[in-house]
Amino acid sequence: MLEPPFTFPPIRQDTNRSTWPAETLGRAPYKPFLLLAVLDLMEAGRVTENRIVPDQDLTDAFLLYWNAILPDRLRPSIHLPFFHLRTDGFWTLHPVPGKALPATEPSSWRNVRERYAFASLDEEIFERLKNPINRATARLGLIRRCFVPMLEKPLLDLANTQVSAFNYADSLLREAPVPYEQPVEKPVRDQAFRRVIVKVYDHRCALCGIRIISPDSRTAVDAAHIKDWAVSHDDSPSNGLALCKLCHWTFDSGLVGFDDDYRVIVARSITRDGNLPGHIQQFAHRPMILPERECYYPAPENLAWHRQLFKLS
Repeated sequence: MLEPPFTFPPIRQDTNRSTWPAETLGRAPYKPFLLLAVLDLMEAGRVTENRIVPDQDLTDAFLLYWNAILPDRLRPSIHLPFFHLRTDGFWTLHPVPGKALPATEPSSWRNVRERYAFASLDEEIFERLKNPINRATARLGLIRRCFVPMLEKPLLDLANTQVSAFNYADSLLREAPVPYEQPVEKPVRDQAFRRVIVKVYDHRCALCGIRIISPDSRTAVDAAHIKDWAVSHDDSPSNGLALCKLCHWTFDSGLVGFDDDYRVIVARSITRDGNLPGHIQQFAHRPMILPERECYYPAPENLAWHRQLFKLS
């Protein structure tokens, strides 16, 4: 006799229809997004034991769904479902060694990481989810219970993008990245490249040095290609910089660059036409904020390409 398709047990969700849109059936999507993220991490081989760690991989996976389905609506507070799933009977929180298990709601994702070493699923559920078919039926059942039918395909597509991006990011982080051989879909490339660059620069802007991570784990930096991807087809860390929004625009506009010694060059044109460049001029000749590992340093030939493009010297 065949077993019925595997699905997650019912979950409790806030049902304030004045807060939550019709797309999520008038219910809070925090828990569904977190469970979809866990399934993605299992699919990508990031979760192989029954330990769901509150790390950057989980954050990125959760934010992919939030930003795609609910952009600019409320805060994507991943700390809420990580804590409140414990009331649904199949999610257990495990405190950091030496600390008691707090009963109060955490105030932020940072607070979650300070309190909990990991969460675990019910052991039987985790064992069932090791089977790819069960993961697929659990995902589909969750989507159909928690979202309108028109979101079924977009959410399944997001899962495929997510898993592919994790795999592509792994290839980019090798000390000798795999050369570009075949096209990778743009959403996969964009997500993987951003994940890799933010990681190797530890969320810090290579130009101004700013490092800010919001309470809901959003970072202040973007991932910027040094040599345009359309020219280079190169997503490796040596062709990327982590830059805050202002520095990203400044770099892409050719108002700043870097010499072969990784020192900042500021274009003379930055002060023309009544410009007030503020602190940007102070960066002239300052060293770049580099990744910890030398194999991820920007390639001199890429920096030279950028200088030549904008006639920086």
